[in-house]
Amino acid sequence: MYSLVETAKLNNLNIYAYLETVLLYMPDYKNEPEGIEELMPWSNMIQQRCRIKPKS
Repeated sequence: MYSLVETAKLNNLNIYAYLETVLLYMPDYKNEPEGIEELMPWSNMIQQRCRIKPKS
C-alpha cells in the first residue's frame, strides 16, 4: 500500500482516486494480466481519472 501511495505522489496523482481506481479495476485483470498496464500511474486512463488538477 505504501508503494502505491508513494508512486501516486511521484506521478502527481490524487492518492485516494488512484487507490480507488486500482483496487476497483485490479480484479478485472485476474485472467488477463497483460491489461494490468492500464493501471500503471503513467497510463492514459489513470492520468485522466486521477491527475491532480492545477489550481487556477
